[in-house]
Amino acid sequence: EKRRGFYLVKGEGFLDENFTGAIASLLIGRFGKETIVVRTTNDNSYYKVSLRSNKEEIDLGKIIRKVCGELGEMGGGHKKAGGARVSLQKMEDFLKLLEDELSN
Repeated sequence: EKRRGFYLVKGEGFLDENFTGAIASLLIGRFGKETIVVRTTNDNSYYKVSLRSNKEEIDLGKIIRKVCGELGEMGGGHKKAGGARVSLQKMEDFLKLLEDELSN
């Protein structure tokens, strides 16, 4: 799904949460998109989210910490890669805040 500033891959129902990071890395390498977000849920209480980017001007770890901090969720990472655990009810807010940060 094309979102403002990134591509979202919804893995609910088929992607184990242990593979979101690997899938995000494969997709960013294969398709060359600037930013990929992969999410899945296995137990219907939270989403496991992995992000990868090849944009030089952004720091995903910093962005994820900021967005998660605003929502009271957990997340972080490095300049090019990061991840978070986001409760189901806050996922759309998480994505909207990501859009705001990544579309500048």
